[in-house]
Amino acid sequence: MILAFLPALHGGGATTLAGAVARRLELRGDRTALVDLDPIGELSRRLGARPERPLSDVHAWTPDEAKRARPMEITSGVSIVPVDPGRFLGSGLSCPKDTTAALCAHLGATHDHVLLDLPPVGASGSLTGAIACEHLVITIPATSAGVRALPAALRVVLDVRHEYPERARLVAVAVGPVRPRETGAARVVSLVREAVQGLPVASVILPYEAEVERRALDAAGLYDPGPTGAFAEGVAAIVSRIRALSVARPLRGSASPAELR
Repeated sequence: MILAFLPALHGGGATTLAGAVARRLELRGDRTALVDLDPIGELSRRLGARPERPLSDVHAWTPDEAKRARPMEITSGVSIVPVDPGRFLGSGLSCPKDTTAALCAHLGATHDHVLLDLPPVGASGSLTGAIACEHLVITIPATSAGVRALPAALRVVLDVRHEYPERARLVAVAVGPVRPRETGAARVVSLVREAVQGLPVASVILPYEAEVERRALDAAGLYDPGPTGAFAEGVAAIVSRIRALSVARPLRGSASPAELR
């Protein structure tokens, strides 16, 4: 399964969810590779991961280099292909489509799942990541700005699906986290449900408190969602969907570069 987390805006919890889903999959016995495709490198920073070569990461790789990638092991069941945080920020450089496809295929040969942490909609690399994935989770902040950004994220998914019918199936829209003194989360969820009505979305993940997010950070830098609460329920919903889809269609890597031309 190749699953991408696409933020409609920064602050929607995409990086948090990617780490938590990887952790929950590990607890179920699955082996997962995380790929940090966001030049900000928040996932890499949290996990203390850096590229082997200080001045190069996935954004500068060729497809042949992607096929030789060696993910950094974080735990026994979770590894990461990191970026150099901030190195390519503002450069306009993004991981090329062929490179992303080659990397996903390479990692898919040795892992049960590949999870892509993408930059926000409109940023370099968000579209190529959406094209490379089989399934996708959109994340938005629990704010009115998040709701306003959702249509653009849905448009990316629909555009990709129009050109590549086997890519970017929408698994969920995740809302959160809720910051202190923020109000109106219930209204945000209601508007999200309206926006995705009629679309093949498996679930709308409810917002969770930012304090829960901070407490969930474990020693490895991943997130342990715990047994209860909105955060745990959202992660469990995504994981259940991933495993169901993986049984229906075992991972055979991403589309080849030729298929994505």
